[in-house]
Amino acid sequence: MKLYHATSCNNLENIKENGLSGEFTKVRPGVIHLACDILIAENYHEHWEQSDTIIFSIEIQDLDLSKLGPDREDLMDILEQNEDERNWSDIDWKESLELSNNCTYQGIIPFDKLNIEKIIENENVFKIC
Repeated sequence: MKLYHATSCNNLENIKENGLSGEFTKVRPGVIHLACDILIAENYHEHWEQSDTIIFSIEIQDLDLSKLGPDREDLMDILEQNEDERNWSDIDWKESLELSNNCTYQGIIPFDKLNIEKIIENENVFKIC
């Protein structure tokens, strides 16, 4: 099973040297947001208005499963909409993927475990990665 992550192409050199981490995450620093589908990851390209977006895939067997967790932001909304009284933190990463198509990773993913799936060019950017 593959998971997907979108980030700014401006982060590519740092990721090559240091691996993918939550260092550049805008929503919750320190946490890598992962989607179960490339199309879902593509939706996040709007976060990087001043750069092109790169989408990586990661094979789930290459991750430390103990570092996977639920996607708080999406789950809070979904639980509220479904009138589900559980706390988002009571949900594991697998159910998070089922409910929201997203989960999180708290760790560093080495660059050699990442596959570049796609680059989305921003119309306002003159140079692509």
